[in-house]
Amino acid sequence: MKKETQDRWIQCDVSHLQKEPGQNWFLVRVTEKSELKLAKYCGLHSIRFFFSNFGPLSGIEPRIAWPGYIFCSLSPETRHLIEKENYVVEVQRLANEDRFLIDMQRILKQEESKPSLSSVKHLYSPGDWLRIQEGPLAEYYGTFLKYTDKRKKVIVSVHMLGIPIEATIDTHAIEPNKDRSIMLLTYEVLQKAQDEISIALAPINEHLIRHLADRPQLLYELNPRRFEELVAKLLTDMGYEVELTPPTHDGGRDILAVLKIPLGEILTVVDCKRYSHDRRIGPDIVRQLLWVAERRDNASRAMIATTTFFTSGARDLEREYRWRLTLSDFNDLISWLSKYGKWVNDKSTGLWLPRNKVVQSSADISKSPSSDTSHQ
Repeated sequence: MKKETQDRWIQCDVSHLQKEPGQNWFLVRVTEKSELKLAKYCGLHSIRFFFSNFGPLSGIEPRIAWPGYIFCSLSPETRHLIEKENYVVEVQRLANEDRFLIDMQRILKQEESKPSLSSVKHLYSPGDWLRIQEGPLAEYYGTFLKYTDKRKKVIVSVHMLGIPIEATIDTHAIEPNKDRSIMLLTYEVLQKAQDEISIALAPINEHLIRHLADRPQLLYELNPRRFEELVAKLLTDMGYEVELTPPTHDGGRDILAVLKIPLGEILTVVDCKRYSHDRRIGPDIVRQLLWVAERRDNASRAMIATTTFFTSGARDLEREYRWRLTLSDFNDLISWLSKYGKWVNDKSTGLWLPRNKVVQSSADISKSPSSDTSHQ
């Protein structure tokens, strides 16, 4: 294969990144070192694609920002064709296609003016921006953390798919980045794209929850089903035994959550609404869930968990049914995310409480007259 053909497959200009009628941009995940194989396939079938490529090519292996991932503009027919290839692992629709196009165009424009770099050796300080020149992370940027091995190596923090990792690099294989303003712009745009990939593909686990706690606005990048899985994970951390209902034909409830207390069990029917920030939830949706909870499941409580907020009419219903209804909005979700991993079972009451509440409760019990042996 001629190098100029390979370059044309991998590189593209800004006009290449447009939204075509009947097509959408997808993130295609492939098996290890299959990026060029998919590039050939796209070239043969006139499928527009984009490698997030930074720096010059090394042999036949492209240096791409996210190994194993390629952006493709697909129609339903071409998506079906690509999904049949045995090296294609997953085809994921982008959560925010317009933002992707804007960000990728900015990255391409920014790459036209490379940051001014110097190979002059000098001592680095924590937080300095660096460019890696050699090795598997060549052409990546990161921040200096510390020296190691008598300053023969440095430890650098590099973001991969939105996740910071610490990499040990030979000192001679890095360069300082002197044009911080250009680097900050490229890093900011790149980080947005990395966040979207990370949120779209990362498993619902403690690491992702910590990431969302730091950046709750990324909740809007979750698709509705993954949002349901996140809420189920948070409720499990609070001590609930949860059951996710099927993605479709769920009867108006997404999660069945059972909380065991000394007096028995409480069943809460949960409806998850991953709505945009400005789409409010009114009383009609609340009444519907109350009906489902009472008539279908004979549940003790009903709950709506959402990324938006409720109208005053919905809040009036919450006050009216205060013993049977909970409305948890975006701010409540932020609180849940921040408290993840901090819920413990209070042995004295059998209830699940935040860790600091359990400590306070234990202290109150120890101070109570009944716990003072001097009164016996």
